[in-house]
Amino acid sequence: MPKVAESTRAESSRKEDRVYIRTTHAQKEALERAARARHVRTTEFVLQASLNAAEEVLAQEKKIVLSERDFARFVELIENPKPPTQNLTNLMQEYQQLKNDHPESNL
Repeated sequence: MPKVAESTRAESSRKEDRVYIRTTHAQKEALERAARARHVRTTEFVLQASLNAAEEVLAQEKKIVLSERDFARFVELIENPKPPTQNLTNLMQEYQQLKNDHPESNL
């Protein structure tokens, strides 16, 4: 069973929110036929299909796709970073001083 369905069931068995959609007659009939083919109610079919599509979109949002050349450049920069600028060094020293001055804080 898809990950989305499992997490939805774990959240709550009470369904209180609603989603309303408008369809053409042909679209509604297609959804109903597909639901019958899966032996589920139309609402369940539409909800599951929508959740699967949402999960796919959200997963794609997390991905970064690089060409081999760009990936090699990325690795090079990670493995051989440039030294910090003077401005960054000053900011890191200020931050360290702030942490020392306020040890009770979560800085």
